[in-house]
Amino acid sequence: MIVADPEHSMIRVVTLTTVVKGLCMISAYQDSMSVTENIPVSEETYNQILDLRRPDETLNDTLARLVEKVKKQRLTDDIEEVMARDEFVELDL
Repeated sequence: MIVADPEHSMIRVVTLTTVVKGLCMISAYQDSMSVTENIPVSEETYNQILDLRRPDETLNDTLARLVEKVKKQRLTDDIEEVMARDEFVELDL
């Protein structure tokens, strides 16, 4: 799949290669940086990522969005855990 990214003036090429039955490799090549990344994932995981992809969103954009969502959820969980302990110390300012 070739995805034009006019915002960053580049073309991204994303491919799915079946390595062995049930294991796939997501490969992303960006011409502006000449970098190729390979991430082994199962075909099921790859299909789930595609299901979460928004229209006109690259796989990189999808994964970045999901990472941000998880980071925000972890922060929220940490805050809720601290609040549940109710062990606060008054600071003299």
